[in-house]
Amino acid sequence: MGIVCNSDTNRNIIMKEVKKIMIDLNIKNNDIAKNIGQTDQSTSNLLNPNYRPDGSMTIDTLARICDAMNCDLVVDIVKRD
Repeated sequence: MGIVCNSDTNRNIIMKEVKKIMIDLNIKNNDIAKNIGQTDQSTSNLLNPNYRPDGSMTIDTLARICDAMNCDLVVDIVKRD
């Protein structure tokens, strides 16, 4: 996943990328739910790009989702030109 985040980036963009990875790796919502210790419904809501229009999601939660997919979350801070 390669997304440049700024103040205009919302979680919808990030969750769409997560869903693409899930499809590529043949991972289902309930697989992630089991690995992060949440119900299927709450995980489905969490992974739904349109569920939280306020855009709130913590880095910890995203890292747990990535871990459940056997992926690493990579964060890089780059000085703007």
